Amino acid sequence: MSIHDRLVTFRLASRQLFNGFFRHSIKSAAALEDEERFGNVEDELFSMLVSDPEGIANTTYHEPQHEILIKFQAGIRSKRWLVNRASSWGEEICPDDAELHFEAFFDWDQMGVKDYQYVRVWVADCPSQIPLVGMEALVEFQDVEFVRKGTTLEA
Repeated sequence: MSIHDRLVTFRLASRQLFNGFFRHSIKSAAALEDEERFGNVEDELFSMLVSDPEGIANTTYHEPQHEILIKFQAGIRSKRWLVNRASSWGEEICPDDAELHFEAFFDWDQMGVKDYQYVRVWVADCPSQIPLVGMEALVEFQDVEFVRKGTTLEA
């Protein structure tokens, strides 16, 4: 199974677990505690479905995954992303030379129904725009492929 397929499977499993078993309880008085519990489950799920089978050691979900790169799918004409600049998200065009590392799947509403429309990425390198290095950005899930560092996209 490819890293792309593993992450797609994880995305589906994580959102199904949250929407089916945690979302309702998050509306309760113990919402923050339940959200933390889901985070623990999600961390373990990521290990079991992605990092362990891929042999990626010392990973924590929601932190930059230096072995998992994000590439825009072939044929995407406009590589749009939302860049987090000083706690404000702005839409821009992603430079072609940006090296993006996977962090997590993302939705704006953390307590509502999860769809994981976005992929949160960490900019590891960008020679054409050095100030972007170290920033976080969001890209649409439908626009990307997940690739293991050191491999190439399959045609």
